[in-house]
Amino acid sequence: MTWEILPAEEFRHHHGAWQALNDATAGTQLLDAFFMDASLRHFAAGGERLGIFRDGGEITAMGLFAPAGRGAWQTFQSANAPLGAWVSAPGVPLDHFVKPLLGALPGLNALVGISQQDPDILPPPAGGNFGLLDYILTSRITITGPFEDYWSSRGKNLRHNIKRQRNRLQREEVATRLELVTDPEAMERAVADYADLESRGWKGEANTAVTGDDDQSRFYVEVLRHYGALGQAVVWRYLFDGVLAASDICIHRDGVLIILKTAYDEAFKGYSPAQLMRHEAFQPLFDGGAFRVIEFYGPVKDWHTKWTDETRTMYHANYYRHGALKALHQRNKGA
Repeated sequence: MTWEILPAEEFRHHHGAWQALNDATAGTQLLDAFFMDASLRHFAAGGERLGIFRDGGEITAMGLFAPAGRGAWQTFQSANAPLGAWVSAPGVPLDHFVKPLLGALPGLNALVGISQQDPDILPPPAGGNFGLLDYILTSRITITGPFEDYWSSRGKNLRHNIKRQRNRLQREEVATRLELVTDPEAMERAVADYADLESRGWKGEANTAVTGDDDQSRFYVEVLRHYGALGQAVVWRYLFDGVLAASDICIHRDGVLIILKTAYDEAFKGYSPAQLMRHEAFQPLFDGGAFRVIEFYGPVKDWHTKWTDETRTMYHANYYRHGALKALHQRNKGA
């Protein structure tokens, strides 16, 4: 049982092994070799490493790692990747892989972190030299029947608000239209329009918005073109009298749709444009029979709780060389 540590630039030569591990577990697009490679190319800071774990000659775990301070590493984690860059064989506990990783990564290491993990994909390790930290509460919608049944189960406030806003728009003679962008060649324009929405909102004021001419935009264009060519990407656009009012960037595969980014024009906030968009966009997902889950993969906000009751806690797992360091680190975190 050994780890081989390589420069992250070597990752392109090992896509097949990475993809096989992802396919053997959740098969999520968020851990596809392509998604990880695009994240590296657009967001790597330098110094990242690829780790390959072999057990009896078989590759049973892989990870991309970045320095996290003196004597520490953690899985590569760009702000655009909901999950940490780790894949491993199903049914094998995390400590089987992580303990020898401490000595394999460059330097004298006291800690290695496996960041932003979904417990439904990678069960949390129990005890020992692992320290677990809650990351975020996230949500999903499991599709179990027709949209009419789902909608009747939602709260009265949401249903009333959607009806009230539609009546208001009708009275004001505002025409609404939902557009579904799936053509790979149209994705650059869709991302540029999305960026314009986001940059005019609170994310623009906080300098965290997609701007249309930055690494985030280039990343999303590449991702949407790639998955669009496979029939696995869609950008929802909701228009008021031909003016873009809300947009969601989504990818999907095997019945799971993942909403990567969401934005709306705050000038139309009083009309709830994003809620109206989802009300229309969700219906064919329920009634078409091809989808079974809608994943949000972001911190639960008030609007999420109106659409779903399903939540779970994502986590970070830190593995410490010494139990005393674990106790000290956790005490400081709680201070």
